[in-house]
This record gives sequence, C-alpha cells and structure tokens, in this order.
Amino acid sequence: MKQLDKIDYKILDILQKDGRITNQELACQVDLAPSSCLLRLRNLEENNYLSGYHTRVNLHKICRFVTCLANVNLKNHIHQELNDGGLYF
Repeated sequence: MKQLDKIDYKILDILQKDGRITNQELACQVDLAPSSCLLRLRNLEENNYLSGYHTRVNLHKICRFVTCLANVNLKNHIHQELNDGGLYF
C-alpha cells in the first residue's frame, strides 16, 4: 500500500470515534464518493491498519461487580531479587 495521506488518516480518526458509521456517512465526512471511500477502507483493512471493529459494553448496566483474577509467576523467590525488581513486601 502507498503511504497514508490526509484522507486515510481522517478515515482512521473517524472510525476510531464511530466504528459503526456507514460508508455513505464516512464518504460524506471525508469528501469522497462512496465507492472511493470503500476502496480506501478495504485497502486499510487489507494492509492491517485496522485490526477489527469493537464495541464497549457498559458493565454497570449488566452487573454490579466485576471480578478480576491475576496470576503472577516468579522466576526466583529470593527476597533480595524481588526488591531489586521493584517489588517490596
């Protein structure tokens, strides 16, 4: 793919704010014909400038608490090495 230009960056910026925007609306915002906009969008996807389309779920609407489990593995359990690595007990 050629180097990104201002329009490509504008497309990326708009998609970051609204991944559900229609191609028609996107084309309008970047002043392109819908077919040209779709071509640019497909090129961005094919060249991995976009890694997917996501949504954020409002967890407060679904549940009151979220539990997070973390696992820590240590190479050595020597107290001095823990302190040297920035872990203090």
